[in-house]
Amino acid sequence: MQDIKNRDFTSLISNKKNKIHYTQRNKIASYFVSKKQNISLSFSEEELIIFYHLLRFGYFDKEIVDLIYTAVTRKSKTPNSWFYRLVGKVNHPISACSDARSGKRKIYYLNKGFSTWLLTMIKGIDKIRLLTTTTEYDRSVYSIVSNNLLGGKPQTVNIHDLETRRLVAKILNKLFFKNQDKSVYDLNIQVVFPISRVNLLMVPDAVVFVNDSPFFIEYDRATERQTILLSKIFGYAEEPAFENSSLFFVFENSRKDNTQVSQRLMNFLEYVNEVEVEGVTGHDMLKRKNISLFSQTTTNASDVIVEIIQERMFSNHKDWCDCEAYDFSEFQKIDYLVKEISEPLDDDKFQLSAVVETDSWELKEYPMVTMTYIKSDLIPHLTSLYEEFSIEYEHMIIVFPKEVLPEKIKLPFDDYFLIVYR
Repeated sequence: MQDIKNRDFTSLISNKKNKIHYTQRNKIASYFVSKKQNISLSFSEEELIIFYHLLRFGYFDKEIVDLIYTAVTRKSKTPNSWFYRLVGKVNHPISACSDARSGKRKIYYLNKGFSTWLLTMIKGIDKIRLLTTTTEYDRSVYSIVSNNLLGGKPQTVNIHDLETRRLVAKILNKLFFKNQDKSVYDLNIQVVFPISRVNLLMVPDAVVFVNDSPFFIEYDRATERQTILLSKIFGYAEEPAFENSSLFFVFENSRKDNTQVSQRLMNFLEYVNEVEVEGVTGHDMLKRKNISLFSQTTTNASDVIVEIIQERMFSNHKDWCDCEAYDFSEFQKIDYLVKEISEPLDDDKFQLSAVVETDSWELKEYPMVTMTYIKSDLIPHLTSLYEEFSIEYEHMIIVFPKEVLPEKIKLPFDDYFLIVYR
């Protein structure tokens, strides 16, 4: 038996006398699918963490499973044999919803018996249990109990909540792969899809915790008026729990041409910055509570959110003065030759400037400004820069993170501002 345990393969199946055992290298816990028939599944530490994430999702499709599995294990794909051996009737770890699908995709959930076993196992493993303390504490609005995440078939599955889960799974996956030097325990990523309104008036669609720091997500499918979205902004600003945090409004884009949804995003930013309620704008309220608001479409939301989390949590500041790191092929509406990037010659208001050679062989200096894509104060910030510097400088260069795919977002004064990705 000891020889079997040390073999280097994922599982061993023996069908003699109807006894089936799955024996995995580095296993630390066994779950009996059937004690009468002596059928059990054995799991590693990594697998228990994967199941804990799936439990917090409530329900999921195979895409979400793949994203979580490859994130935690740092492998390129999920073996089909691994997943489908877990799926079965109520005594198995996972079951498929009989009355819910997303197109041709099946929707799955953890069964209650397995979930109870899983939580019992985790409580006895200090390394994993310590990860759960981010959300599992007295009166936590993000706990498993508060949000009825004890396993079992979900009462309802709607497309809004499923798409939110898919987005969060992508964020989780990209955070793990962007931080290959950090272990599961170093990152301590926990996700929540809150439903409990106890002690919390505003309930975000999702929360991603990274090392105990929360990042809040609102997912929009164009079903609510802009006035409703604005009321949510005021709601977040009035709730003490959201002070000093980051809030992401994500606008769903299900078409190849995202012009319409991008316009909805820009209208949202206009409401936040210009519409006043009792003499105060949403932007003013957010600023008072030190809440950073970012807005993206689903075209690149996961990339943007991961980039911002990286910047805030792991001090991933770029060396903006590294000239070779700039991709000048990404310049919009400019054919000038960039000669160098350096500190501005005569203006201490900017950290960097680009010296370019025009068609008439003149050397001109354009100041460079780094920006997050897309923060709520983007439009007023660009407007302010244009009003202050358009007479002095022929153009100004706006630098967005290179990890972010450019979208068809129409920025103000787009003939004046030149966009580059770093």
